[in-house]
Amino acid sequence: MRYNQNVSTLILLIFLLITVLQKESNGQEPKVIEGTGGNAWSPATLKLKTGDVVEFKVTGSRHGVAFNNGDHAKQVFEFLDGFELKQHDFPGTIRSTHANGTGINKDDNGGLLIRAKVKTIPDGVSELEYFCSLHGNNMSGKIELEKGAVPVPKVIEGTGGNAWSPATLKLKTGDVVEFKVTGSTHGVAFNNSDHAIQVFEFLDGFELKQHNFSGTIRSTHANGTGINKDNNGGLLIRAKVKAIPDGVSELNYFCSLHGNNMSGKIELEKGAVPVPKVIEGTGGNAWSPATLKLKTGDVVEFKVTGSTHGVAFNNGDHAIQVFEFLDGFELKQHNFSGTIRSTHANGTGINKDNNGGLLIRAKVKAIPDGVSELNYFCSLHGNDMSGKIVLEKDTAHADHTIHGVSDDGNQSWIVNGIPAANLDVKAGQIIEWRVREGFHGLRFTSWARDRKHIAVIKDGDIGFMHLLGRNPTASKVENDVMLRVRIDDADVGTEIPFSSLVHPSMKGKLTVIADSN
Repeated sequence: MRYNQNVSTLILLIFLLITVLQKESNGQEPKVIEGTGGNAWSPATLKLKTGDVVEFKVTGSRHGVAFNNGDHAKQVFEFLDGFELKQHDFPGTIRSTHANGTGINKDDNGGLLIRAKVKTIPDGVSELEYFCSLHGNNMSGKIELEKGAVPVPKVIEGTGGNAWSPATLKLKTGDVVEFKVTGSTHGVAFNNSDHAIQVFEFLDGFELKQHNFSGTIRSTHANGTGINKDNNGGLLIRAKVKAIPDGVSELNYFCSLHGNNMSGKIELEKGAVPVPKVIEGTGGNAWSPATLKLKTGDVVEFKVTGSTHGVAFNNGDHAIQVFEFLDGFELKQHNFSGTIRSTHANGTGINKDNNGGLLIRAKVKAIPDGVSELNYFCSLHGNDMSGKIVLEKDTAHADHTIHGVSDDGNQSWIVNGIPAANLDVKAGQIIEWRVREGFHGLRFTSWARDRKHIAVIKDGDIGFMHLLGRNPTASKVENDVMLRVRIDDADVGTEIPFSSLVHPSMKGKLTVIADSN
């Protein structure tokens, strides 16, 4: 009888864990829009802000979801799971998970149509209207978009006095800047647009083009022209600093109408983006260096400097586990077999003039147990042009160990016998979570926001889900490591909350303090 009780308890725990995992995405609980058996969306109207995660899920009947303006949907959402939005047989801008007149039931893909995160809310896009691909406009709904958690932009005004205000502005990685006309007529032109394009992710406004300028100058408007404050609300550009390349300390710009008499500059402050280590695909059809050592937090670039090349990883699954891909071409199977994933199809590649020669820029986000190297080769020249990345585990001791403890039915996080409700940490310190007694797993409660402050050194003995910011399950094995991390780019005062995967009352928080040394 005791055996049956233990089995029942284990089944219940597994069910609860599955429920928790299904409810969450990207470190937070998704908001769910159900396609019901009554052929309606529930709720039919839902408010979302930047950072929110939404799921479209079939709970009855058969449904698919179609957005009236698929272009807006793709601008707003980062799609995390489910079916791809395609035009199928719909007209105009409609993009849908399924063809007109079709859909899925709740048993197909668990009923999941889409799981998506609101990555940005472009100006002028206040709502997304959608309908069922099977039941049409008789089953419609809308998402109301609330401007929210986008970083507050730093604004450079083009004034009525034909000057930029401020004329000099300091930006660091992650900052958002707006060039905005508040008087007269202006456009913005960058002296070295190659650098501007490397530095910025352009979120809104006018596209940078050469127009009738020469050399590397790219501008929102042609030479001698611009807009006033009533055109596009005066917005010339809204952009986010995605990276600061080595050797680029400032961006000089001027007005496309008033020229160098109205000039300014952006001073770029290096932050937490490491200097990339570069692997060159050379004119001699070799990788240089052919072997490179990387550790967690390092950034690597594969770059073509001669001939034509692409990069293919022998084990693409491992590459995807190890790297956070920052720029370049997507790894795909193309026409390779097995686990090979490549930037380009077999027998093809790019030269140094295509995308500036950049194949991949990626950051080492984690080094899974058992993965000590990544072997790769050229997608054009094959194994005659091969190389490898040697992955170096960070074996440094933990500065703080947080234990999960159960005592007489009470669960808590403790450090050296003291509750870890608020643990002070410093940038560069190593923190680990371990099981001491009881059944424990770790989750970060604001992972989408806080993952930039954390470099994962060890996934843990029970694994770690990097997309969602949590262990996939819990452990009751004494001394099991749940996770080991290093505190990276974090300002003093930054708070990183965490909690238990299975005990909601178990909450803790890391607070970054100044290093007095």
